[in-house]
Amino acid sequence: MTDSGGTRTIEPTVIAQLSRTGSLACAIALLVMASAAGTGFCAPANWKPLKTVELVVSVGPGAGHDRTARIVQSIVRDRKLVEAPIVVSNKPGGGHAIAWNHVIKNGEDGYSLLVAAVPLLTNKLIGKSAVTYTDFTSIAQLMNEYVAFAVRKESPLRTGADMVKQLKSNPRGLSIAIGSALGNGPHLALSLAMKQGGVSIRDLRTVIFSGGSEATLAVLGGHVDVLATLASNAHPFVERGEMRALAVSSARRLGGAYAQVPTWKEQGLEAVFTNFRFVLGTKGMDAAQVAFWEQVFSKLTQTSEWKQYLERDNLDPATLGSKESEIFLRDEYVRLQGVMTELGLAK
Repeated sequence: MTDSGGTRTIEPTVIAQLSRTGSLACAIALLVMASAAGTGFCAPANWKPLKTVELVVSVGPGAGHDRTARIVQSIVRDRKLVEAPIVVSNKPGGGHAIAWNHVIKNGEDGYSLLVAAVPLLTNKLIGKSAVTYTDFTSIAQLMNEYVAFAVRKESPLRTGADMVKQLKSNPRGLSIAIGSALGNGPHLALSLAMKQGGVSIRDLRTVIFSGGSEATLAVLGGHVDVLATLASNAHPFVERGEMRALAVSSARRLGGAYAQVPTWKEQGLEAVFTNFRFVLGTKGMDAAQVAFWEQVFSKLTQTSEWKQYLERDNLDPATLGSKESEIFLRDEYVRLQGVMTELGLAK
């Protein structure tokens, strides 16, 4: 029943009956539930996964998201951050849509996680997908990453300026390989740089592959002229001298094999672009499930293994929790909407 003050109560006779039948614990639980209903607050119970967790990536094995997912899997297992096993599930294709829809339609609350990046925002903006960040639950932002522009070692292109000069005179004079979809991080970085260089970006001859690994192999094989990909994808090939990096999208020079590679800014173009990578869950996750995974990723990003991974792949730490990452995604969606409208890409 409800008293005059609007507080829900349970009749004393009901409690007495439950006590006589050995169900006093149930009576107490009912009182707690009634109190919570009256105040509009109910503290989430502790939760942890009791069966296999699926970590979904929208690219094939070896690509950037896949490497992130497998590092996460390894650290979680070795550090025993989660008792239940975690499997990495590759769902490439459809401009990331296959992976996204897999989580939306088949994902289980608390047991299905998605590693995602810029395309989750931009594919909606260009009208390629109806899915965006609001169809998931934000859990954590993990890092920022940058885009590299590279050619195979036999290419006559030596610098980013060479690339701009050729495309300015003939926008279709070079084919450019991009992993997975128009409007993703590499495509945005390419568009920003070429727009700054006076190139007609709508006329660029871009070739879309299912992921960064496939795009890289196409350039190495001489099938496509230029590669625009996450710096981590091209890094081993640049390091071995099989590819030559023309430019990077960062505000300052990267380390390792990219230490001698000038940024677009150094080459006279204000074209800094930061990609980012984050983890989301299904839309129906409750507060306890979100809290569990939030603290797992918070611990993970403090490990030495994670920091070594970031350093090795020229990634910047950018750790945000659930609420903060949700705000970031909302603000970034608005920012990218302005950028893509200016580029003529937004619908």
